[in-house]
Amino acid sequence: MQGNGDESEANGPSTRRTFLGALSAAGVFGLAQTPASATGNPRSAAPPRGDTDIPSLEPTNVERVSELSDRLLEFSFENPLVDPPLETANVRVLLPEGYDETDETYPTIYLLHGGGNSAAAWSDPDLSPGEIGPGPVQNYVDEDVVVVMPDGGENGWYTDWYNDGDFGAPMWETFHVHQLIPWAEDRFRLRSERGGRVVAGLSMGSAGALQYAARYPDTFAGVYAFSGGPFPIEQFPSGSTFVDAYGDPSEQETRVRGLNPNELTENYRNLRLYMAVGKAEGASGPAAEIEAIAYENFLTFVENLDETGIDYTFDVFPEGVHDWPYWQTYLKGVLPDMMDVFASEPVDPSGFTHETILRNVDIWDWQIDRADTNRQTAEFLRLEDVTSDGLTITGRGKTVVTTPGDYESGQKYRIDRDDGAATVRPRMVRADEDGSLTFTVHLGPAAETGSDVANQPESATISIEPFECGRSNGHE
Repeated sequence: MQGNGDESEANGPSTRRTFLGALSAAGVFGLAQTPASATGNPRSAAPPRGDTDIPSLEPTNVERVSELSDRLLEFSFENPLVDPPLETANVRVLLPEGYDETDETYPTIYLLHGGGNSAAAWSDPDLSPGEIGPGPVQNYVDEDVVVVMPDGGENGWYTDWYNDGDFGAPMWETFHVHQLIPWAEDRFRLRSERGGRVVAGLSMGSAGALQYAARYPDTFAGVYAFSGGPFPIEQFPSGSTFVDAYGDPSEQETRVRGLNPNELTENYRNLRLYMAVGKAEGASGPAAEIEAIAYENFLTFVENLDETGIDYTFDVFPEGVHDWPYWQTYLKGVLPDMMDVFASEPVDPSGFTHETILRNVDIWDWQIDRADTNRQTAEFLRLEDVTSDGLTITGRGKTVVTTPGDYESGQKYRIDRDDGAATVRPRMVRADEDGSLTFTVHLGPAAETGSDVANQPESATISIEPFECGRSNGHE
């Protein structure tokens, strides 16, 4: 299904709630009961992202390297970012045939596992080929591509955990996006640009792939989501690891919304987006019921994509259930599309719109530092129609903008701000030696609590143009 979802067969919200309640003891999307090591408020000495530098993964972090086959390696790391719950984090890497015989650089599939699983899941030899599924990835991935399969925690949810406002470990997003990708591209001969990376996952990993792609669309060229549509905010499960990971929606509504792909559909505009799910027709049992949840949640997601005007492919398999034969079939089926993405070498957009709750944003070479934003709360920031000629910013608090190096070094530029009702006195900013401009936009007081809506977000339209002497009384 291309471009829109079939809404006519979706069950209503009450059905979704019934499924969630019925499956609460077994977990949702194939999750086991929360292990004791993942409950409570785990801590880490590692610095939270955005406050200090992120420690890199070094050879000294590697406890063990296991050669599982001539193509499949497993690396075991000591990493305080994810300890607890894991004393050792594993990453499996599937290399293409003949990797050691060439100097070629390869594209990468970052492949995420589901709930209750580990880095070993996709390549588990016990996933023997059957009537439906092709078995583990090493059985059928024979393209010139490297597959990186990291641990994501049994119930990790592919985010940096909120932990009741204490943050700390586990920090899955920081591990995967800010540590693992640089490590992999240093350790192996991998293409290091966006056009050489896609992210994919099943179930919990499907939601994780959608989250990573929405928050970092300039890192990946495509996202492939199998059997794990994002939860609509009104269906957000209470209790268990969801609240530990994301925060309580009643107290941290903005944070929960800001981590939900349903709220970030604009960010998929420059990505190849593919989704696959079953309808479990004629099936019963947990695998059928969980897939029914995934199907309905995907329908909600594609409705939101349609409203935003985002292109996507949505394949529905009538008899598909929440089980490995289907996930392996989905992945095998999209490998040609992934290779097409890698061959197309997508170019960066000339302009973009992006929404985020991250305090420090680096997107398409624009850097945004929201110094006033309280880490305990969260603030939406919308960057709209961003080009070298200017942008519109909507949010709250002090916002420091650093542009890409698109301007003439040493040249003065006029920064005009139009708030609609009034035009603020322009500023003159000189481009630095790299051709970047840095200026501050004040958007009113930042929120004081996670549910603070007393002060509405402000919008400011900024225009950037070379300074012409004598035109205005702007100040530098």
